[in-house]
Amino acid sequence: MHDCPLAFVDDDPTELLLARKYLQRSGLDVPMLEFTSGEAFLGHIDRAAAGDGPMPRVALVDIRMPGMNGFEVLERLRSRPGSDGAPRVVMFSNSDDPRDIERALTSGADDYAVKPDSGEAFLELLQSLVAQCA
Repeated sequence: MHDCPLAFVDDDPTELLLARKYLQRSGLDVPMLEFTSGEAFLGHIDRAAAGDGPMPRVALVDIRMPGMNGFEVLERLRSRPGSDGAPRVVMFSNSDDPRDIERALTSGADDYAVKPDSGEAFLELLQSLVAQCA
């Protein structure tokens, strides 16, 4: 198995299902960690930093979530002590608004991805995420 756990943080179970489906279809042999809230993801990061569970190498974080939105997740992740070992963060949204993209990147995101509108585009996104592990 490729040593690149990917984390998907999205409150929409359909988005997580699609990610799982396309990751299986991609043939990429990487583990996928799923979180339906920013709080659950950050809790996992804290446990992984303490040695209890895998630390994702790349996290795809939805911007618009109830409770803690993606920008708040990013802010808390980047402000954690010892955040050097934190995953690369790709903000994930239906929006291609340049203001959202700029805000994500100036807030510390490593990249920004618009949610794919086809299976082929989703496979390309997954391949690019795995490539970021190198």
